[in-house]
Parts: sequence; structure tokens; C-alpha cells
Amino acid sequence: MNWNHIWHKVLAMNIVIAICLAGSGLAQTTVYVDGSVAATGDGTQAAPFKTIAEGLAGGGNLTVLVAGGIYTDEPPDTRILSGQTLVGSYDGAFAISDPALTPTIIDMGRLTEQQQNRTFHCQGASSFTIENLVIRNSSTGEWNNTTNGGAIYVRGGSQGAIRGVTFVNCNSKFENGVETGPARDGGAICIRDASTVVIEDCVFDSCTAVGNGGAITMRGGATHVFTGEIDLETFRG
Repeated sequence: MNWNHIWHKVLAMNIVIAICLAGSGLAQTTVYVDGSVAATGDGTQAAPFKTIAEGLAGGGNLTVLVAGGIYTDEPPDTRILSGQTLVGSYDGAFAISDPALTPTIIDMGRLTEQQQNRTFHCQGASSFTIENLVIRNSSTGEWNNTTNGGAIYVRGGSQGAIRGVTFVNCNSKFENGVETGPARDGGAICIRDASTVVIEDCVFDSCTAVGNGGAITMRGGATHVFTGEIDLETFRG
């Protein structure tokens, strides 16, 4: 075996190793959230984060498992990134997700109209999943930078799924102040910019918009696919 042959074998091995290392960087990581803990931890099952936003801050290709309970301290406009999966309604052992027994309820009602700015925002996010949550009292707010989607805003060609999510009293309002300025769309969800979202087994209860779509609105080439059972308590536009 000559040195050229040996060198080509070493180079090929290095390329394979590099590819494997690059692939390992895309591996899904799981973190845990439990709002009942006394203090936030490091996101492990033994020491979960206290807020959902902390869990999602870990970057893309991340699975965030959330224990049941009422979450009242979440910040508005939390970003959902590519490859992120958010699943709520887990029991204390994070073994079973059951919205009927241990619902995860995100309540944004503490925020003023100036602070409200929906709950989640998907901007150019591919393969995202939001599952088994209740989002209530979430709004676009009424201030000079508000946009669409009272609870979730999906745009920038995002691709994903929203499953088993109940939206209660979510609404989109006016921009520029109380009852002034452009009327905003999508009381619960706004999908736009050629984004595609699968909406499965969701409930829309008392969601409203001063613009279009009390429950859902689609703009700019966006598409959606309804599957399973969809309960539209309030739907306009």
C-alpha cells in the first residue's frame, strides 16, 4: 500500500467523522418544564425549568415537555424555532401527556394591553409542533407595534403543526392604541407568507378579531390543513 492510498483512506475517514459530528449536532434534545417547582433548574427531568420560555430558549431541534398546571408568568411573543416540539399536559413523572387530567394552561391575562403581544411567534420555523396546551386570555394588545395573531403568529414560510390546543378568549385588536388604528386579524392564529400549518383536534372558544378571522386567518399564500375534530365556538372571517 503506497502513501497516496493511505492518505486517501485517512481523508475519507476524516470526512465520514465530520459528517457524523455534523449530524449529531442536529440530534433532538429534550428539556423539562414544571411551573410548580420552587426555583428554576437546568431543564433536566430532576431539575426542570420553571417557565416554558426558558425551555424554548435552548435553540432549535429541541423537545420541550411541560408538566400540567397554570402558567401565568410567561412572557409575550416567545419564539418557536425550527425543529422545536412543545408538548404540554404531562403528569409529574413526565410519562403521560393527558390534557383531560393534567392540562397545561398558559394564562396571559396578567398583561396589560400595552404588554400583550400574543403568546408564540413562528418566523421561518420549519417542522415545529405545538401540542396539548390551553392558551387563554392572549391578545395582540393595542399599541403602536402590534401585528396579527392573538395567540400564535405563524409567518415567513414556516411549516408545522398545532395539535390538541384549546384557545380560550384570545383576540386580535387595534394597532396604535385602544380602539384606534388598523384592525388586526386572527383572534387565535394568524398564518401568512406561504406558511403551512396542520391544525388538528383544536378548540377555539370565544376568540374574536376586530379584523378578519375570529379563530384563524390566512394571508399571503398561507395554507392550513384541518384534521381530527375541530371545535369552532367562534369563527369570523
